[in-house]
Amino acid sequence: MMKTKTLLTALLTTCLMPAAAVMADGPLPTDPHVVAGDITITQPSATQLLLQQSGAAGIVDWGSFSIGTGNGVQFDNGNGATLNRVTGNDLSSIMGSLNATGSVYLVNQNGIVFGKSGVVNTGGTFVASTLDIDSGDFLAGGDDVFAGNSNGYVINLGRISALGGDVALMGRTVVNEGTITAPNGTVGLVAGREILMRDASLDDGLFSVRIGGSDTSVSDSGTIRAAAAELRANGGNVYALAGNTDGTIAATGVAKVKGRVFLTAGDTGKVQVDKSVKATGADGKGGKVTVGAGTVDIAGQLDVTGTNGGEVRITSDIETVFSGEILAYGKGPASTGGFVEVSGKHLTYDGTVNTGGGTVLIDPDNIEVTDGNSTLAGATVFTSGQVVDLLDVNNFILETTGSDTEAGSIVVSSQIMAFTPFTLTLLAHGDIVANASIMVGDDTVGGLNLVAGWDGSTSTEAFEASVFDGADLASQTIFGNASGTLYFVNETRRSASGSVFIGEGNQFNGISVGAYSGDTNIYANNLVLTGTDNPEVNYGYAQLGYNASGFGVGANL
Repeated sequence: MMKTKTLLTALLTTCLMPAAAVMADGPLPTDPHVVAGDITITQPSATQLLLQQSGAAGIVDWGSFSIGTGNGVQFDNGNGATLNRVTGNDLSSIMGSLNATGSVYLVNQNGIVFGKSGVVNTGGTFVASTLDIDSGDFLAGGDDVFAGNSNGYVINLGRISALGGDVALMGRTVVNEGTITAPNGTVGLVAGREILMRDASLDDGLFSVRIGGSDTSVSDSGTIRAAAAELRANGGNVYALAGNTDGTIAATGVAKVKGRVFLTAGDTGKVQVDKSVKATGADGKGGKVTVGAGTVDIAGQLDVTGTNGGEVRITSDIETVFSGEILAYGKGPASTGGFVEVSGKHLTYDGTVNTGGGTVLIDPDNIEVTDGNSTLAGATVFTSGQVVDLLDVNNFILETTGSDTEAGSIVVSSQIMAFTPFTLTLLAHGDIVANASIMVGDDTVGGLNLVAGWDGSTSTEAFEASVFDGADLASQTIFGNASGTLYFVNETRRSASGSVFIGEGNQFNGISVGAYSGDTNIYANNLVLTGTDNPEVNYGYAQLGYNASGFGVGANL
């Protein structure tokens, strides 16, 4: 954290030192040249500049574009959009006010700084970018592509508001320590070398970083309030920092813009969240927060509560560290719980999650539940207490996906005893090894599902119901197939009314159930043992009990 703050201080110092000389002159934009559109520029007073535009779009090139303290620039551009491109060598320093009836785009490859006294208010969209946009594309409308090799920064310490549109700050490095508001649109802090800004938001958001880099970064320690928010840097770093007590990212959706927050940095970048992030829909239901990067560090609070619980998805290709809090519950008496996924090839979990009866999914490569030292190399470790705490208010799924180098095993080395109405599901790509007892709920509530050899799906309709509607399942289900093994090292007892499925019909490998020493006791209303009838193989067996030879029935029924 201190290293990050030091970096931000250095950025601000670098940008503001040359800006100080400009600000001392109390400037207004200079040397305008109208490139396109019907535009008239006048100066009503020494401190005010007025731009009047008729038509949907216009372009003005400026020698410089800065606004000193106490000065103001007014764009009377109706519902249109005005592109302002700086062709000189000075960065833009906005210490006064910029107001517009429509949309304003400010492009300056030298950098753009909004000071603490700087105020921007637009009726439409506001864009500040160190990346350029093609004039023809801008005039044509539709999706916009911003590109360039500028090393300039975009820094906001002031207040930016777009009443009827979006706010976008784009460049190699983007910093927000001020307040940004877009009640009917999306706020985007986007770092990259080539960025797509869509004409309308899609399922994956309004912005896409086409060309990023490890030298790109987004840092937000201010306040963002909008219908949706996106902090993106492909291959770089995204920092959502708790810079002040009021700082937050709040997305409250509207009819045309869902209440969503995206914090993404590509497969090799990093996302760090230390602040409060909240997303709700226009209908009052919980919104959606998506966090994705090579490395993810969540220490803040992610809140998608509402009349129904919302959705949080945290994914990483390298490592996820979660020590924060996720709230995804519904607040009404008939509300439904939310869904939370916390994923990572390697995962460190030390936070809390409350979905209010919804589902929590954890899916690293390998998992061990232990109160001591892990016996499974490289495994994500949960204590039995963490599992029980999660089962207090959530259905809990522990899933391993495995990889070319990881078996995808789940090992339970410490006792799990949870008196809960919710369901624990273990889905192992490889084996499940129970070195300790597992007890979830009782004969009437709660559920336990164990699946070894999990391939991401199952054809058993009853099991699918028990996974996704586990709170309604008042029994335990055990399901396994030949690609994985269920090991119950100690005595296993079940007295509920569920079913046990070992294997699937017409599979190539044999199925065995038994104990090397001790008894194998199975009590059932109906017990069916079926060998494969697949015509492509010339053998098949279903084995009950232990038989050293590997084939045949090794126990009496």
